[in-house]
Amino acid sequence: MHDGPSTPDASSKRPLLLWHPRRWPIWEMPSHLLVSIFVVEAAMAAIAVIVVLRATIPTPHEYIEAATIAGLALFTTELGKQIERRRLRLTVPHHIEFSGVWTFCAALALPLVLTIPVVALIQFHLWWRTGRPRVAYYRSAFTMTTVLLACVAAATVQEALSPELPPSNVLSIAVALLVYTTVNTGLVSGAIAMSSPQPSLAVALGSWEDHLMELSTLSLGAMAATALNIHPALCLLVLVPMVVLHRSAPLRQLRAAAETDSKTGLLNPATWATRAMLALKNSQTAGHAAGMLVIDVDYFKRINDTYGHLVGDQVLQAMADALRLQTRDGDVIGRFGGEEFVVLLPNLHGEAEELRAAAERIREFVAHRQITVNTADGPLTVGPLTVSIGGSITTAIIDDQAGFDTLLRAADDALYVAKANGRNQVRIAGETDDRSNVSVPAIT
Repeated sequence: MHDGPSTPDASSKRPLLLWHPRRWPIWEMPSHLLVSIFVVEAAMAAIAVIVVLRATIPTPHEYIEAATIAGLALFTTELGKQIERRRLRLTVPHHIEFSGVWTFCAALALPLVLTIPVVALIQFHLWWRTGRPRVAYYRSAFTMTTVLLACVAAATVQEALSPELPPSNVLSIAVALLVYTTVNTGLVSGAIAMSSPQPSLAVALGSWEDHLMELSTLSLGAMAATALNIHPALCLLVLVPMVVLHRSAPLRQLRAAAETDSKTGLLNPATWATRAMLALKNSQTAGHAAGMLVIDVDYFKRINDTYGHLVGDQVLQAMADALRLQTRDGDVIGRFGGEEFVVLLPNLHGEAEELRAAAERIREFVAHRQITVNTADGPLTVGPLTVSIGGSITTAIIDDQAGFDTLLRAADDALYVAKANGRNQVRIAGETDDRSNVSVPAIT
């Protein structure tokens, strides 16, 4: 698993930076993250020294197994390097590396004194052939360290559970797999969370699809280790499913890229409309009402004009995170355009107050939240922000696009009234505000 989105490495574009350590991009990282990375890497270095000092000389058979794993890993990297480069361009913070097949295989099949150099070689070759110059040196080094620590932890647990080291022991392999992915994911997620002034749990932990992909690669690694114990040539059987899995990965990423907004990770307007319509129909089939919210960040243009569009983009990301936190699992969230967001809330009881309560929860959460963003001059606190929200709710059967558009338009009209009457407030279609005697037409 890779520790963050791939970014161009400035030092690769200007090789002279290698001779000017003070200008390395690593020093731009937050100090607490920098210290944590150094501690993790120092711990791995200490473990490597201890392993070497305590190790016995490997047998010729173990050297053959190590060479087999390393050779197959390098071969598969060369075979899929073009695909991996495309995946890196599409990557999200949790980039699943298919080298995990061979690193986990090494952890199960080899003594630690061979596992460490083999895994280091695999990871370095992967970066050299696919990540350079897109992935910075320090990111690659940290990724290698997390994989090495995961391998050490998995190998230690596996050996403790099976002193005789039978690779076919299902229990020991399953526990080792769990330990490997926990250590690797934990370290990577921690680094991602610490690199952001407003950490998002969803971004830091990754999606279920990411974790399933990693479990798939590790399962192939367990199969390879078992095959290696029988005969090294049997490892070739792992190549076919590995190549198929690797080639299918970009399709999933391309689909996700086509369906989501690149700045917030939310659904884009077209995908949101499709999924919201489906959720609306399912809600009506179950006999429930559905509501719509249109949310606008107040005075967002001032943020862009004052701090720049990069800060504005980070504010939009923070808003997306807030919506994820303050909505239910079944709610459909999307970015409507600019600083506007939309939420379809299915399975309501048909009362406007229920929709208003959901909208007020979002409004109050944003109003009490300070957003810290990264700038060239260091962290900057933006806020407090406010949002205006318009909503609409219906119990009528909506079975076509026109009806859906009517529901959306009513929420948008309610938003307009909220903005026209002072902003930082919620208006629901069909309700009258006693303070201003302004009402929004209900859905008919």
